[in-house]
Amino acid sequence: MTKYNQPGPIVAISTGLGEKSALGIVRVSGCKDLSFLNHITKKPVSFSPAPRKAYFSRFYDSKNDTLDEGLFIFFKGPESFTGEDTVEFNLHGNPLILNNFCQYLVSEFGFRLAEPGEFSFRALQNEKLNLTQIEGLDLILNANSGFGLKAGTELLNNDVFKSYKELKSLFLEIKMSLEILIDFSEDVGEEEIFKKLDGVHGRFSKLINKLFNRTQGNIEHLLSPSVSLFGATNAGKSTFFNMLLGDNRAIVSNIHGTTRDYISEFIYLNGTSFKLIDTAGLRVTHEEVETLGIERTYKINEESFFKIFVINPFDDLVDYEGLLFDAIVFTHADLPGVDKKIQEISKTLRGEYYLSSGPKSGPMGAENSGPIGPKKNGPMGATFSGSIGAAFKFDGPIGPETSLENKIFEKYQQLTSTNPIAISRHRDVITDIYETFNEYLSTYGETRDCAILSSYANRLGASLDELIGVVSPQEVLDSIFSNFCIGK
Repeated sequence: MTKYNQPGPIVAISTGLGEKSALGIVRVSGCKDLSFLNHITKKPVSFSPAPRKAYFSRFYDSKNDTLDEGLFIFFKGPESFTGEDTVEFNLHGNPLILNNFCQYLVSEFGFRLAEPGEFSFRALQNEKLNLTQIEGLDLILNANSGFGLKAGTELLNNDVFKSYKELKSLFLEIKMSLEILIDFSEDVGEEEIFKKLDGVHGRFSKLINKLFNRTQGNIEHLLSPSVSLFGATNAGKSTFFNMLLGDNRAIVSNIHGTTRDYISEFIYLNGTSFKLIDTAGLRVTHEEVETLGIERTYKINEESFFKIFVINPFDDLVDYEGLLFDAIVFTHADLPGVDKKIQEISKTLRGEYYLSSGPKSGPMGAENSGPIGPKKNGPMGATFSGSIGAAFKFDGPIGPETSLENKIFEKYQQLTSTNPIAISRHRDVITDIYETFNEYLSTYGETRDCAILSSYANRLGASLDELIGVVSPQEVLDSIFSNFCIGK
């Protein structure tokens, strides 16, 4: 963290530079005096900005040429994000203007361009935020899902941290009781102390079990959920991919092996972003590039949140050994004889089936158009149970049990309903505390040797300090702040 410990004022663009926008913010923190404001605003030396008041001004360089015009706001430390004297400039959002403004402050007044996350590091250093809040902020800034935003907000608002502090408070009661047993048991009475310990153990156990249950399951699927399409070459994956997007994003061709590498775009279901992935078609091939694409298909299939097996029922069924799937989509469902073909496949392939007849005019989930889930367009979109012995009917307009859109989102809702803890560091430390405490309880039930119990308590204390951020491994801090944007 040496690069973050350099003193002096820092400056950075705090808004995105991906494209031009109406507004952009440049943030300065750690300035010992505000005389630079008089230079760039041409206000009299006697001018002193009031904290948290917006001032409109034109900004000038040393040659009296205009840099831009806009607002500036002074935040007096420690009542600022970083805890230091801070100034924020609201300028026009052209990246050229914002970069020129920053470079002028660096060259003319000796400010230093901030490192990624350095503003947040100073907020941590000045106790404006705790480590858990910093991690929540990281989640919010980089979230690709509604779950990530919710989890980050919960951390930033200290909702989870309160549970951690309560856990630490209960541990201190345990630690204190053990120390009394060692030093003052004759004065206080062992029976009374053990009675108190039993009560604290129960409360600690209830809370750590609750937190531990929130660490179960694969969290990566929820932070950045992906929906992957896989199947044989020419199964109709790329056509189906375009239909879900409502855009001709993927190249569609009758030539086998057109898609040799995966392509991806984002779709939004009920306000949550999902990464939709079209993978390379599966077949036996000796072509090197296509082979690499197929290897990636298997890897994507293994890692995806929701997996869709796309099948052309008029082609031979591809070898799907080793592949996982949440739903099966049969393409070409508008062609004669499709009913019989699907019935034949269903004898060996079990799953939940959806039908797709061809390109439509809307994205997934449209009411009267779109590839899946229509309420008025006949059999397309019907859901069929793929369990053994189930009957399959294709003899009329069957209303969908649920659309594929709902199927995806229902799985997402089910996995997020337990409100899992999103930060890997927290999950690992909570697991360690859970296991150590259960070892402690087992030992406590077998022996009342205070020296042995104290050794477990010391391990618990170290893990709890790490959980609430009293001590943090250096690599943890480096990882957190390097993931932040420059101006945060």
